[in-house]
Amino acid sequence: MRHSETREPLVLYRPLYGDHGLWVRPFTMFTESLMVDGLLRPRFAFEHGGTAID
Repeated sequence: MRHSETREPLVLYRPLYGDHGLWVRPFTMFTESLMVDGLLRPRFAFEHGGTAID
């Protein structure tokens, strides 16, 4: 999936909490790390056992 004007790679995902539907983020933002409590941690982590998108 790419942005229609910039051709930047995008990631389509569904949060595991709440009823928020689907979201899209730039690939670079999706895979970046953030400082949390003084530790550098990935913004997102793969969770096993999910279901396919309906």
